[in-house]
Amino acid sequence: MAAEIDNAYKKLSPIAGNGLFAKKAFQEGELIFGIPRPMLTELDSAGLRLYCSNCFVRSNDGLPGSRHIKISACSACKVVSYCSKQCQSIAWKRQHKAQCPIWKGLPRASEIPHAVRLVAQALAARKNGRISDKEWEAFESLPGHVDKLRERDDFETHAAMAMGALKYSGVETSSNFDKALAIYARILTNSLTITTAALYPIGVGVDPFASCANHSCEPNAFVVLEGTKLCYRALRPISKDEEISMSYVDDKCPFFQRQKELRDRYYFDCKCSKCQRGCDTMEDRLKQPSPEQERKISRYASALTTGKPDRYVPEDTPLPATDEFLIHKLARQLPRRIRKPRDSISPLSPDLYALEAYAFGYVESIGGPKTVDLEPLLPVMWLLSSTEVWPNYRQPFPDLVEDFLRRTASLEGPSKAGFHNLGPVWLFAVFRYIQIDPILYPAHHPLRTLHVFSLANWSMTLLEDSEADQRRVLELALGGPLARRIDFLALAKDFLSEAQASVVKSHGHQSRFSYAVIAQAPLNLFGERGSPPGYAEHKRPERLRLLEDVAKVVDEKKSSWFRQMMEGRFMEDVFGERALKKSDQGVRGYFSSFNANFEKALGGPFSDSEDDDKDWKRDYNWLSSDDE
Repeated sequence: MAAEIDNAYKKLSPIAGNGLFAKKAFQEGELIFGIPRPMLTELDSAGLRLYCSNCFVRSNDGLPGSRHIKISACSACKVVSYCSKQCQSIAWKRQHKAQCPIWKGLPRASEIPHAVRLVAQALAARKNGRISDKEWEAFESLPGHVDKLRERDDFETHAAMAMGALKYSGVETSSNFDKALAIYARILTNSLTITTAALYPIGVGVDPFASCANHSCEPNAFVVLEGTKLCYRALRPISKDEEISMSYVDDKCPFFQRQKELRDRYYFDCKCSKCQRGCDTMEDRLKQPSPEQERKISRYASALTTGKPDRYVPEDTPLPATDEFLIHKLARQLPRRIRKPRDSISPLSPDLYALEAYAFGYVESIGGPKTVDLEPLLPVMWLLSSTEVWPNYRQPFPDLVEDFLRRTASLEGPSKAGFHNLGPVWLFAVFRYIQIDPILYPAHHPLRTLHVFSLANWSMTLLEDSEADQRRVLELALGGPLARRIDFLALAKDFLSEAQASVVKSHGHQSRFSYAVIAQAPLNLFGERGSPPGYAEHKRPERLRLLEDVAKVVDEKKSSWFRQMMEGRFMEDVFGERALKKSDQGVRGYFSSFNANFEKALGGPFSDSEDDDKDWKRDYNWLSSDDE
C-alpha cells in the first residue's frame, strides 16, 4: 500500500485546497497509485442483496469464466450479504459488529440511503477506535461546505438524513448533530463511486487520500476498482510533479451543464483550461439548422414549454404505478423546471434550450430505480435525433444510447436472455462503436474497452442464436446486400482483439475483467484454438469499412426507428418481432394515444413534410423570469 501511494503525494493545490501530485512521470494507462480498500464503503440498496459487502463480488457477474458464488444475507440483520465466512468475519471485525444490532431492529434498513449508512459507519468506527487519529484528521481536512449546505432550499431533508445517521450510529447525543452534519457534508462532496468490473455503480466510498484529487473537465486520470482496490490510472501522459486530476461530473457534457452540476453539488465554478474556452469546444457543437428544421424544432419546443401534451392526454387514462410513463410526467413537470431564468452561459436558442433541458431532465431522473421498459426513453431519443442538428456524440444522446442498449438487451421474450432483441442491440452498439466512442474516449478508456468487449459477445450471440433468423432481421433493417456481407464470427474476433489490446491499460493486470477478456473470453467464444477457423487478419480494414456502412444506415434511420418504437411497431415492421412485452398491451395502447395527441398538439404527424403554415403562438418570456 505505502509503496504505491508513494507514487503520489498531497500538498496545497493552485486549484483548490489540497491536491494530489505525481512523484514521477506516468504513461497513459499506467497505474499511478492503488489503495487496497477505501477507508469507508457502503453498497447501495440493490447492491446489498446482490454483492458481498466485504469484497464486492457478485454471485455471477456474467464475465467469461466466472463461477457461481453463493451470496448469503447476514443471519441476524438480513441487510448485508457475504460470499464466505471469511468475508463475514472480516466485515464483522471492521464495522458490522457495531451496526448489526441497529439494522436488525429496523424493518426496512436496506432502504436507508447509502450516504446515511456511510455517515453512521463513520461515527461508529470513530467511536470504536477503528479509524485512527491520523486518519480522522485527514478525513476532517476534506472540504465539506456545510455553510453552503445550510443555504440550500432542501437543507431540512439533508439535516434529517444527518440526524438519522447519528441515530443509526449508536452514538447519539444532542451535541453530536453538528458533527454528524459535517461528516455527512464531507461524504456528499468527497465520495467516490464503487463500481463493478463492468463499471456499473453499486455504492460509494470515501478515502482521505484518494478523495483529495481535484476536478478538471480535462482530467489526466480515471478511477477504477479491482475488487476492493481503488486504482488511479493515467488517462494521458503525466509529468513528474504534475497535479493529478479527475472529473467529478461527466466531462463530455456541454459547458453550461457541467458548470450547473458542479455548482449544485460541489459549490464551485470550474476554471479549468477546457472551461476557459467556454462553449467553444466539441461538446457544445450543434449542426446549423435549416429554416425547415428551425420551424420543426420550434413546434417541438412549444409543445414542451406550453404544456400542450397535458391538454391532449385524457386525465382518466389508466397509468400503472411503475415508471413506464416517466416521459409523460416529465412533459408535465419540465415546464416548471425550465421556467427558471435561462442560464446565461448557454449559447442555445430558446427552442433548443427547452429540448436540451427536457433531455437532461430525463437523464437526471434515471438515477433512481432502473427498469427495462423502453417507453420512458423513446420520446427523448426521438426528440433529439429528429431535430437533425444534434450530433451523435453530444450529451445527453450518448447516455441515452447506453440506456437504450441496456433496456433493449434486457427485454423479455422467447429467450430469457432476450436474445431475440439483440438485432437492434447489435446495430446500435455498432453505431456507438463507430460514431460516438472514438470521438469521446481514447482507445484505453475503460468505457470504450467495455463497449467493444460487449460487441464481441453480442456478435457471437447473434451467430449462435440461429444465424438464418438474424440474417433475415438484419436484411430487413439494413437491406440485403449490406446485411449479407456481415461476418459475425470474424467481427467477434476483431472486437475481442481490440479489447485485449486496451484492457490492461484501462483496467490493470490484476482485474477480473482483464483476466476474463485476455484468458477466458477466447476459450469461451472460439474454443481451444482461441480464434475462429479461417479468420483473415488482413481483412480487418475491409470489415471496419463495413461497420462504417452499418453505422451510417443506423444514423440515417434512427429517428424513424425511434418513432416506430413509440408506436410499438418497430419490431413488427423492421425486425419481425415485438419490442414491447406481451403483457404491456395497456402501455402500448396508451403510448399510441399519447403519440397521436402529441402530434395533435404539434399540428400534424411527425414527418419531414409537415404543414408549416399554422401560426404557432410561442411565448418565451419565462426564459427571463423567475419561478412563479
